[in-house]
Amino acid sequence: MLRTQQLKICSRCGIEKPFSDFYKRKSKKDGHRSECKSCGNMERVTWRNKHRERERDICRRYHERHKERRNKWHRDYRKENLEKTTAHNKVAWAIESGKLKRKSCEKCDSPDSHAHHENYRKPLEVIWLCPSCHGKVHCVTNN
Repeated sequence: MLRTQQLKICSRCGIEKPFSDFYKRKSKKDGHRSECKSCGNMERVTWRNKHRERERDICRRYHERHKERRNKWHRDYRKENLEKTTAHNKVAWAIESGKLKRKSCEKCDSPDSHAHHENYRKPLEVIWLCPSCHGKVHCVTNN
């Protein structure tokens, strides 16, 4: 027996979508927000662009209030990913000292590139990739 997927109409765009396209909200009768994820995300981006200074102030205050927690998270991350962190630091130092030169993306030739490590044990053997191509490489390797 096939189970039909429940649908809901977005209050912003008016399109009928599955419940999975809506963020959860316990206070709502059906347990989901009234606008779909894409409309809600667009609204948040618009608000941030319109209130850039206020957004920065909110973020700054949040970081100040949670400084210890953030510092602990970073310390723990560095401990758990020591090899990775060391490789990233060595690349940064090599670029700064002139031993390594940043190149354009090896896939699309974009000038904005990141150092991608195939092997963290060889920290200065990197492939230069733009953020988009770098993300695609990680999607392929993680799947």
